[in-house]
Amino acid sequence: MKVLCLSSNTELALLRSTLLRSVGIEVDYPRSRKQAQSLMESGQYDAALVCHSLSQVSAEELSQAFRAQNPGKCLIYITKTPWERPQIKADIYIAGIDGPERLIEVLRGCDVNS
Repeated sequence: MKVLCLSSNTELALLRSTLLRSVGIEVDYPRSRKQAQSLMESGQYDAALVCHSLSQVSAEELSQAFRAQNPGKCLIYITKTPWERPQIKADIYIAGIDGPERLIEVLRGCDVNS
């Protein structure tokens, strides 16, 4: 499984990337919008993680680009709080406070459904 981690918070992105790699999931974390666009164009991702740290506009634009370049793949939005529901149309919403086990569980579920 290969995941694209989209976040403007480097610390959160690196933490998530390290966690996911430790359980055998490949992760790319683009450091810029341009790099994110380039990686998405490859169409090689099974899922994208969209972090609450992105602005609403950035999250929406990157989500739409991911869906266009990786049709039928899983888009997961990580919210700051469990009750937050942003305008982004994600397949799955999870809260950051749900912990790493929940993130891994959700990604493994996406892998089964791909």
